[in-house]
Parts: sequence; structure tokens; C-alpha cells
Amino acid sequence: MAYNNRGWDNYLQKNYIEALKDFNKAIELEPRNYVAYDSRQETKFALNDFAGCLEDCNMAISLNPKLANSYFFRGKVYFKNGDKVKACENWSKAGQYGTMEAYELIKQNCN
Repeated sequence: MAYNNRGWDNYLQKNYIEALKDFNKAIELEPRNYVAYDSRQETKFALNDFAGCLEDCNMAISLNPKLANSYFFRGKVYFKNGDKVKACENWSKAGQYGTMEAYELIKQNCN
């Protein structure tokens, strides 16, 4: 978790490349660390690596099927890729599991 925490500090400072290195190391040391995949997905999204973000969302969800943030970001990727239906489905799951911000995106984009 130390690498994940340092990665998150780098992410918050917008040092995305350093953050990626830390998240990669966290995953290398603990391949089932869904928190590291969840953190790395946000970094990849910030870097416009939407395919990589989607892969990490899928992995994090496979390791923890109730991980709201991963559904939220997966919805954002689907929306960016023009798949409004999948975006709205994922935002609904994100809201169901606790990400209230997802409901705002549903209101804005899914009606």
C-alpha cells in the first residue's frame, strides 16, 4: 500500500507519470490489489489513456464487484467513446454502490 499511497500523492500533485510508476509497482507486488487498479485507472483517464483506463476498471471490478469508483470511471470512458447506454448503466451501478456524483451525470446525460 505504500506505493499506492505515494502514487496517490503524485496523482493529486498531477505528477501522473510518477503516479503510474508507483501504481505499477503496487500491482507488481500485489497483483490482486484492486485499490491500485482503481487508482491507476484515474491516472490513465487523466492522461487520456481511455483504453488503459477501461482495462483497469474491468480488473478492479473483477477483484471487487462493488467498487463504485471503477463503475464511475468505466461509465466516463464509455461516454467518451460514444456509448451512452453503457455509460449510464455503469453510472447507475456507481450510484448504487455509493458514488453520488454518478447521479448528477445520469441527470445530465441519460434522459
